[in-house]
Amino acid sequence: ALPPTLTALDVRGWADGRLGVGIGARLQRGALPALETLVLRHCTDVLDEGWGEALCRALRRNQSVRTLDLLGNLLEDNLSVWVAAVLRDNRTLTSVELSNTDMADSGALALADALKHNSTLTWLSAGENRLSRKAKEKLRSAWSDSGREYDALQL
Repeated sequence: ALPPTLTALDVRGWADGRLGVGIGARLQRGALPALETLVLRHCTDVLDEGWGEALCRALRRNQSVRTLDLLGNLLEDNLSVWVAAVLRDNRTLTSVELSNTDMADSGALALADALKHNSTLTWLSAGENRLSRKAKEKLRSAWSDSGREYDALQL
């Protein structure tokens, strides 16, 4: 069991989708009220279609997680859009790592749209993905139009 006082959860290389659902369920019911940092790097199957959506649904309304690190997970198109929905609705996240997630243009465009509705995110990394120059330009434009520091966006 995870203690409610846990402030950081760093799970790297996990290959069981139940982890995403378990963390999502705990976040949704407020069982991890102190959790500020969630690192799920290279967690195959944790962020697949069903498990990833459950985690994203929980993060959309979460009010404690400030740092989300999904580096190295295969988000693909549909899940990239779910992550963008998290950024659109969440008012707590300040730092998000999405590098090397196989994100394509549809995910980047959804992120660009989400940035218009989010004023709390101050750092975003989405490098090493399948983004066209046009998608990167849209992200950069949305980032700078919102008054964020240029260097805090890493593509």
